[in-house]
Amino acid sequence: MFFFKNPEGMWIPCGPKQKGASTNHNAGACLQKDRLLILPPPITRTDFDKVLARQRPTVSKSDLDVNLTLQTNIYLKADFV
Repeated sequence: MFFFKNPEGMWIPCGPKQKGASTNHNAGACLQKDRLLILPPPITRTDFDKVLARQRPTVSKSDLDVNLTLQTNIYLKADFV
């Protein structure tokens, strides 16, 4: 994994072609006064859109149909109509 050091002294993950990228880095070297000096990589709108494009539904159509049937039956049995 490659990291580069930003002007504030924090390490940020990057690619090997990033200017100032370094691999000789370990977690012990990034500890300073009980705080970790590694920042997560910046996230762009494009990154977010890529993740959303790959996202799949977590509930299937048949699960939704079963739930609708159960809710309808409960509603009808409770005389809410």
